[in-house]
Amino acid sequence: MKRTPFLALTLGVLFAGCGESTGEVRAQWLVSLSTDAPLPQFGDRLVVEILEADGSPACAGCRRLLGVPSDWPATFGVIPPGDGSKELFVRARLYRTESAGNDGLPRSSRVIDVAGRLVAPQGATAVHLQLSMNCFGTPVRLEQGESCDPQTGEYVPLPVLGPAPASIPEPGSWSGAKSEPCAEPAPEGMICVPGGAFLMGAPTTSLISDDLDAEPLVHLSPYALDRDEMTVGEYLDIAAEFNLPLPALHNANPTSTRYYCTYDANDPESRALPVNCLDREQARAVCEVQGKRLPTEAEFEFAAGNRTQETLYPWGNDQDVCHYAALARNPLDLTDGTYAPYLECRETPDGRLAPGVVLGESTLDETELGLRNLGGNLSEWVEDLYADYTQACWQGLTLQDPMCEENSNGWFARRGGAWTGPQITARAAERNAQLTDTGSIGIGVRCATSF
Repeated sequence: MKRTPFLALTLGVLFAGCGESTGEVRAQWLVSLSTDAPLPQFGDRLVVEILEADGSPACAGCRRLLGVPSDWPATFGVIPPGDGSKELFVRARLYRTESAGNDGLPRSSRVIDVAGRLVAPQGATAVHLQLSMNCFGTPVRLEQGESCDPQTGEYVPLPVLGPAPASIPEPGSWSGAKSEPCAEPAPEGMICVPGGAFLMGAPTTSLISDDLDAEPLVHLSPYALDRDEMTVGEYLDIAAEFNLPLPALHNANPTSTRYYCTYDANDPESRALPVNCLDREQARAVCEVQGKRLPTEAEFEFAAGNRTQETLYPWGNDQDVCHYAALARNPLDLTDGTYAPYLECRETPDGRLAPGVVLGESTLDETELGLRNLGGNLSEWVEDLYADYTQACWQGLTLQDPMCEENSNGWFARRGGAWTGPQITARAAERNAQLTDTGSIGIGVRCATSF
């Protein structure tokens, strides 16, 4: 990568000494920063600090919050205060805007955080600091005088910074950032999801609150997902072949809890609708007899967020949820404001939408890969038991193909929004859970397979 000359970068001379300027050329550090992190996926903001030995800022302007530069390595000057004999520290953190607090600083430890010592400069002294993905989630420990080693990811004493090595990483060169293609074509009716890495979860409001600090870094192997939610007809055909139990039957009484179950033995047209009212074991069984399985929470979110793009919704970041997905169409009383979040998509400029499941191809809820209705229509069973991101199965710096088989709360996980639920449930990172594994009018099934 072409090196950006000092002062040609917008960072320029970030830190000047605390004394008055006399006009003479002063000794200074020329600090360069490099990273192997995919940008902006793992960072679109940078905070750089010049610190005293006790961790306090070395001067009033010794903390700068910056946008991530377009050219790397990022280079800036630091003019030491006084006679320049005092040892200082430079600390840099690369993070995502969405994880910042009101002060602009990261609220989470799920950032790249490194620091090093600055000894008295001799003229213009070049030093280098590497923001390595090996250090993701390993915060600087100033009180212990430790920072993460960019090569090993382990804590080491704060190093004395020297010049940049002959070879420095480029953004996106982290080995975990590479897309892993599927080894063979996806089975009929399924779509390949190439493997890769992403930050699971979101640091913003969720229906089920999770600890911000526990946003796991996940790496997934390639897999395939059914393009569509399984239909009534598909389920009935498989059930007949493998002697599986039938879904709960539609009840024609509008007051019945099964009125919106899509399996109707007296209506052939119901075969085209996505099947619901399946309990979790039925969903697992209908996948397993095909040589498939339920997707994991991580696989569902990765696909729904358009993989490494980590979009807000399956269709992208457009927040007009009602336009794209079958959500917030609950049969509750439209005139009762108590239920407003569950009804917001019933009223349209063209009239009033009826509640209920819709044909899979009838919405605009589609990812770039062509997976449909990951955001709405039916929520879907996943293989995981529900566990907070603070629980054991989500711990670790990088998780490979995670799946929670144990939890402490007895809840079962499901993913994706449903026609019965509010718009927020369409978000790719949104988590859903319930205390029982019984079926409902808002839950369906989609199968996955590994390569």
